Amino acid sequence: METQIGELKGDIATLREDTKMDIKTLREELTGDLTRLSTKQAEAEQQFQDLGQALSNTMDRVAAMESVQEKLSKKCKTLQEKCIDLENRSRRRNLRFVG
Repeated sequence: METQIGELKGDIATLREDTKMDIKTLREELTGDLTRLSTKQAEAEQQFQDLGQALSNTMDRVAAMESVQEKLSKKCKTLQEKCIDLENRSRRRNLRFVG
């Protein structure tokens, strides 16, 4: 009986050591995976911030272009009205009333 108990204790000790080694291996793998995941997350956050900044810059540029377009549109309308007025005035000088 004592030999069986001794064998069981030996088997338990061996299993304990194997389990410790397996846990250590898993911990090392998980640590590596977590490190890579953290790196990827930091890169994604940086890209997100860069995209946000680019979007903000683009929106500012679009707002500025809309303002310029509005001014140019008003100027074009004014010039068209002026051109129509000048054409009408030039036609008045060409009229001759007879009799």
